[in-house]
Amino acid sequence: MRVLAFIVCIFLCHPAFAGEVEMRTYRNISYTEKTRDNRSQVLDIYCPPHETERKTPVVIFVHGGGWAAGDKGEKAHVAKRDFFVRHDMVFVSINYRMAPHHSFPAYPRDVAAAVSYIIDTITAYGGDPEAVFLSGHSAGGHLAALVSTDAGYLKANGKDLNAIRGVILIDGAGYNIPKRFEDFGDKKEKKWVRTMYERAFGTNPAVWEHASPIRHIRARGDIPPFLVFSVTGRKEAEVQSREFVSALKNAEVPATLVPIDNSSHRKINASFGARSGLKEKMTLDFIDRYRDR
Repeated sequence: MRVLAFIVCIFLCHPAFAGEVEMRTYRNISYTEKTRDNRSQVLDIYCPPHETERKTPVVIFVHGGGWAAGDKGEKAHVAKRDFFVRHDMVFVSINYRMAPHHSFPAYPRDVAAAVSYIIDTITAYGGDPEAVFLSGHSAGGHLAALVSTDAGYLKANGKDLNAIRGVILIDGAGYNIPKRFEDFGDKKEKKWVRTMYERAFGTNPAVWEHASPIRHIRARGDIPPFLVFSVTGRKEAEVQSREFVSALKNAEVPATLVPIDNSSHRKINASFGARSGLKEKMTLDFIDRYRDR
């Protein structure tokens, strides 16, 4: 019994399970003066409870939901929020305009506007504007990848790609949208996925090309490093992640693909940060390595 009690104590006292995390919270901040939707173009900022002498890294998270659903404040993001704040980082969760009420490229334009706003203002919250990392799950992973490879979105906000120190993708897809449509074919079981993509990007192949992060990879030296997590067993997403990382490497962009076993598309999102596992350790190492690049 004493041994069991000791093990339980170690488990509960581990930093990843230390109970409620103290933090400073700022919600529903508009990141654009042009906003017409107070629910879409807003973000939340979560900071360590006390500022340190050295400004802390910032992680901006883009939620998924097929470019048509989801919210910055979902319970699925709590573990990530607590994880980054507990490790003395500022966590930012953003909303953006979505389909079907808005069409591409409204989504990446909003993400870029949010990134630019954070770079300009995060010092006031104890964050380091020169150590900003962009992350996203599912459709949010696609948007994080697109804004970090197509320089036009940040340039429209007066920023360059090198303003992003690194990108952390969590089981995204859509890195090569034309190929996704090829995969759909006439398969009935893929009909709902095709509908989701058409709702977000329409039926014009030229738009699909423009919306594909893999099409914007160039050996220019300004695309930030990537850390890409992909759940094993999701065939199309695995292929997309592997080919995207391969294209980055061919362009001499630092990129790492990490297959995650015994998980699912939903689970990897909700569990990220809930315990100190492989993806959490690799994320901390990634941020530590590139925060001062």
